[in-house]
Amino acid sequence: MSRDGRSAEIRRFDGPEALAARAGECLGISEWNEVTDQQVVDFCAATVDAGQDGVPPWLLLSLLPGLLKQIYLVDGLRMNLNYGTQQVRHLQAVPVGRRIRAAATLVEARPHRLGLRFTIRGEIEAEGLDGPACIADAMIVMAR
Repeated sequence: MSRDGRSAEIRRFDGPEALAARAGECLGISEWNEVTDQQVVDFCAATVDAGQDGVPPWLLLSLLPGLLKQIYLVDGLRMNLNYGTQQVRHLQAVPVGRRIRAAATLVEARPHRLGLRFTIRGEIEAEGLDGPACIADAMIVMAR
């Protein structure tokens, strides 16, 4: 259960148009996922990061697409393109071993030459911390 009483469950949409109709709405909240020491070690090795106390902020951001997959699913797609991020804020350090989850809000849906472009705000929170650890506006292009 989330702090506002919502439980984590995957919402399904019949195509990008059905998702676009939900602009401005919270799409849901992911399950809790532990960030392990091994994930931090592997990330630091892959990115030649000397490491730091806690979960590297870019590792936290890289987990967002997987968390979003726990929140919503759009059926009938021929294309689902990660189009980048517009805005990223790393607000708090997350200790290794903490569980994280994301809440997703559909900020906007607009036409794109390949289909529809969505801006989805992901707010990643960590168990035991007040407020989000990371907020990112992810852009995704979808087409049937």
